[in-house]
Amino acid sequence: NAREGSYDFMCYTRWLAMASHGKGGFMTDYDTFPLGLKATHEIPNDGKFTSFQRHVPALISGSGSEWERMAKAVMEMAISHQNDDFYSDMLALNDL
Repeated sequence: NAREGSYDFMCYTRWLAMASHGKGGFMTDYDTFPLGLKATHEIPNDGKFTSFQRHVPALISGSGSEWERMAKAVMEMAISHQNDDFYSDMLALNDL
């Protein structure tokens, strides 16, 4: 249900981009301002996948292997809901 080029399609694509990058890091929504976090190049929680807003993927981080694991899980969840009227990466993260 995420048509190519749509907002939701692009939300899924960013997971694949982070996984293919291979080095891990942070991903944020363009309108997220992580005030109150200390600026650092270190990935928190020893690289374990971390969402700073529960199931809302507005600010998330992880090692390269964690991004690969989570991107696969989000895509598998989306495929299992492909016949739903609406399903997003945020709903997938919540379901995981």
